Amino acid sequence: MKYGTLLMKTKLLKLTLGSLLMASPAIADSIVLKRSVRMRHADSRITLADVAVLEGTQANQYSGVVLDRFEDRSRSMRISVQQVSDALDRAGVNWARIELSGGTAVVRPYSDRGQTPQDPEACAPLELDGAGLEADVHDELLEGPVATTDQPILSIDPHDIVNEDTARGLIATRLAELWRNNDTPVRIHLQTNRTGLLDEKGLRPRVSLLGRIKNGSARFKVVMQDQGVMEVEACLEVERLSHRARTDLARGNRVSHADFESQTEWVRLTESGDTRAGLDIILGGALARNVKAGMPFASRDFVPTIQRNDPIRVRSSSTGFNLTLDCVSLEDGHVGDTIQVKPDVPGTRNRNERVIRVVILDSNTAETLN
Repeated sequence: MKYGTLLMKTKLLKLTLGSLLMASPAIADSIVLKRSVRMRHADSRITLADVAVLEGTQANQYSGVVLDRFEDRSRSMRISVQQVSDALDRAGVNWARIELSGGTAVVRPYSDRGQTPQDPEACAPLELDGAGLEADVHDELLEGPVATTDQPILSIDPHDIVNEDTARGLIATRLAELWRNNDTPVRIHLQTNRTGLLDEKGLRPRVSLLGRIKNGSARFKVVMQDQGVMEVEACLEVERLSHRARTDLARGNRVSHADFESQTEWVRLTESGDTRAGLDIILGGALARNVKAGMPFASRDFVPTIQRNDPIRVRSSSTGFNLTLDCVSLEDGHVGDTIQVKPDVPGTRNRNERVIRVVILDSNTAETLN
């Protein structure tokens, strides 16, 4: 009888532990509904991938789920988070593995022109470190005709206008080396007091670069037939998922889902490659410093997953075999970082062993670079 009771308790304990592991937020993928999107294809179907940022293998399995269809292509549509939830329910989603967040996405139909009015504050003014216009160019700007416009900034997907025989097309082409290889949505801001001339054809525009900053911003001089000269400031931005603290968080706290919110936002091209932390670092991570409400999490805000002199197991499959090796870390790093390690061979720690570059997978494991 006692053995039967003990066996039953053991089974219950296993079931409870299994449930807790399945419900653990640290393994949940993320689906974040965007606030505003323009369709990048002419298909009438609106899929999950069109309106949301998907993070993780489980989430990406549902990228093709159809949420709605355009009936009238002259009007925008709204996709609510409840509508997304219902569609995922019908697709059989496992909510223990996926977290859905966001509000309502405004979806604009596909357009060949792709013009979208934007907030003039969306792109910060350029600072060219003294590489401004010469005085004679300013004189030409003042003398030329000025188009009447209430839209000082034009925002557009450069894929839609590259190689177009217009001023905006030539500028997009000149900046192509900065945006062409990006696999995330990208847009270009064009700012001038003569916005109406940017998409005019038949003006035989000539574009010359006046100054450039390595952050994806540039200033151009545009000369057009019978229209004189104008100055155009261009700023490249990419769309990225950002995670921001909901409230003030103190050093030493471990971050949970309740401590932050996720949203898509547009950032300057080089800022997209900054040190902002991903979910693999944030969830369950211990804060190394205080973080104020509303601030995006950066990798430096967290205690490193691996610290210098920590033991770490390195695995490699490049030879066709799964090999593992006990090593010692030579530097600090977070999940996803590339660090240097050396084999932990007894009696040889102070010798110059071979240094190996690895990618951190978790607090105990890393993988060699192929």
